[in-house]
Amino acid sequence: MNREQILALAPDTASISAAKSLGNPKVWGVLGYSGRAVWGECKGSGANPYQARIDLSGNAFKCSCPSRKFPCKHGLALFLLYAEEPQHFTQTDAEPPWVAEWLASRGQRAEAKKAPTAAKPVDPKAQAKRQQQRDGEMAQGLAELGLWLEDIVRIGFAELPAKPLRYWDEWAARMVDAKMPGLAGRIRKLSAVLLQKSDNLHLFAQEIARLNLLVKAYPQRHQLPAGLCADINQVLGLAMREDEVLQAPAVNDEWLVLATRFSEENALVTREVWLLGTTSGQFAKLLHFAHASQRQTLQTLWLTGNRLRGNAHFYPSATPLRAVLGDYQNSPQQAGIGPAPQHSAFWQDYRQLKIRNPWLGAYPVLAPPAIPIYQEPFLYLQLPDGPAIPVDTRGTAPWPLLAMSGGQAVSVFGEWDGERLQALGVWYGQTYANLTARAVT
Repeated sequence: MNREQILALAPDTASISAAKSLGNPKVWGVLGYSGRAVWGECKGSGANPYQARIDLSGNAFKCSCPSRKFPCKHGLALFLLYAEEPQHFTQTDAEPPWVAEWLASRGQRAEAKKAPTAAKPVDPKAQAKRQQQRDGEMAQGLAELGLWLEDIVRIGFAELPAKPLRYWDEWAARMVDAKMPGLAGRIRKLSAVLLQKSDNLHLFAQEIARLNLLVKAYPQRHQLPAGLCADINQVLGLAMREDEVLQAPAVNDEWLVLATRFSEENALVTREVWLLGTTSGQFAKLLHFAHASQRQTLQTLWLTGNRLRGNAHFYPSATPLRAVLGDYQNSPQQAGIGPAPQHSAFWQDYRQLKIRNPWLGAYPVLAPPAIPIYQEPFLYLQLPDGPAIPVDTRGTAPWPLLAMSGGQAVSVFGEWDGERLQALGVWYGQTYANLTARAVT
C-alpha cells in the first residue's frame, strides 16, 4: 500500500491536510498491528485518546472520534504511518479488546451476508395481478411518451431551451408514476443538455431518437435477443437483484482495479469501480450505493492497482459491462498496474457495440498512445497518424494529464461515449496514475 493509494481514500482535501498534521508518531500513545489489523490511540482534545483501527483484509476503518467523515483524519494518518514508518508499530497477536471485538463483529456480518435467506412464500395469483397492473401502467406511460416525442419533433427544438425546469420535471414525474424511473432520469438529462452553453442540439436530437426507438421496441421486446431485452429493462429502470445476477455463469480471472470514483447526488453516494481481466481482456464495472450517512458501509478495498482473483458475474446485456463479484480473494501483496495493455481501435469497437445496443452509454476503452494537447478550453489526445480525440474536462481538470505526459505520448484509460473521452487513468513512463483521485500535494 503506497501513499497515493491511501490518500485516494480521503473524502476531501481537508481530510488529507488534517491527516498530514497527525503524521508525527509522538501524537500517538499506542501503535500496534497484527496479521489482521492496525490500531492506534491518538491524543485529542478530550481526556481519552481517540481509538482508530483498520481491518487489513478490506482496508476498512473505525474510529472513536466524533467526525462523520469516512475515513476520518485519524484513520488516514494511522494508515500512512503504518505504510511509511512501520518501525514505530509493535507487532502482537494479542489485539486490544476494542480491536478484536470490532473485527469479530465484522466477521459475523460478513458470514450473515453469505448465509442463504429463506425465500418468502409467493402467491402466484397476486404476483400475476401486480405484474399485469404494472405492465398496463408502463404501456400507458410509453404511449404518452411517444406522443410527447412526436410533438417535440413536429414543433421543433427552437423554443425548448426556454422551457422552465418544471416542464421537464413534470414529464419525469409521469415516468416515475408509470413505474419507469430510468426514463425519468433520461428526461432530466434532456433538460441538462439544453441548458449547456455549447450547441448540443445534435446530442438532444440523438437522445430523442433513442427514446423513440425504445417506445417502438418495448411492445416487441419478447421477439428480441435476451441481452437486448435486458438492456431495454435497464433503460426503463427495472432493477435486477444481485442474487439473481450471481446465478449467471461467471468469468474467472485476475481482475485489475484500474480506477475508482465516488460521486454524491441527493444524499446518495455512488462508487464506481473499473476492472480489467488480465487474461480475458474483458472490462467489468462495479456499482455500489449507500446513503451519505452510511458512507462507511462502502468497503474501501477497491484501490488502484489491487488484483483480485475471482468470479465476475455480469448483468445480462447485449454489451455486458456491469458486474457483481462472487467469490474472490484480494491479494495483500499488490503487484501494481504494470505496463499499458495492448490497445485496440476503440472508436471502431464502440460503433459495433452501439449497433448491438442502441442505448449504450459510455464504455471503457484503452486509447492508443497519444500526446495531450490543450487548446483552451478544450483538451485533446493527438494520435500520431490520426484524428485528435476530444477529452471531457468537466469532471477532471486537464492539468494532471498534461503534466504527467510532459509533452510525450501516453496511454489513457477512460470511458468513451462516441463524442468525448472521460479520462480515468494514464500510463506515463513506467507509472500508472488514477486521474479520479483527489489531488495530493
